[in-house]
Amino acid sequence: MTAKLGHDARLVKHVIREFAVGCRRPTPGNGYLEALIQPNVRVVTGQIERLGESGILLETGELLEVDIFICATAFDISFCPRLPLIARGGVSLEDQRKEKLEAYLSLTAPNMPNYFSMFSVAPLGLKE
Repeated sequence: MTAKLGHDARLVKHVIREFAVGCRRPTPGNGYLEALIQPNVRVVTGQIERLGESGILLETGELLEVDIFICATAFDISFCPRLPLIARGGVSLEDQRKEKLEAYLSLTAPNMPNYFSMFSVAPLGLKE
């Protein structure tokens, strides 16, 4: 990954995380890292102060003029299969996830040792 980021120390610090594969975030898709080092791309890592009519104001006072910005929030990661899955102790997966979203090794739900899900809650960015 470092090579694909052109050995840019700043990008490496902000993009590559110290987690084992599959623990927190999926590996970026083909071409993603290479896109970050293109001459027409500027990676901004500063904190946002506010959004305004003409752009994004950073805490540093810099105004990033943009035509559009997209906010990606409120994802529903509470997916439960259509069939009822009952865990040890008689609790359904749906009820279990109402209490707390969690997964073991990003693949299994608590008390369900024989249920594996590739796209469970953790690989998509579970935060507590």
